[in-house]
Amino acid sequence: MQTIKPGMTRADLLTVFTTEGGLSTGIHRTFVGRDCPYFKVDVDFSAVGRPNHDKEWRVTLEEDRRDIIVAISRPYLQFSIVD
Repeated sequence: MQTIKPGMTRADLLTVFTTEGGLSTGIHRTFVGRDCPYFKVDVDFSAVGRPNHDKEWRVTLEEDRRDIIVAISRPYLQFSIVD
């Protein structure tokens, strides 16, 4: 988990983590560890190939494996969220 750093891509992140249920956008999402879904991180991305926001300043919902990690939280423990 500690190998994932800002500047890496969403594809790099997905080798260690998988997506979590709950609210998210294309530039902010919670991910869970592949080995144990109780270990989580919150990640902010910079969109690649599209703007982060539209003209009305709504956040993009699209995700791309090339998106760049801008910030990643420290891992924390939490029960699973299921939609």
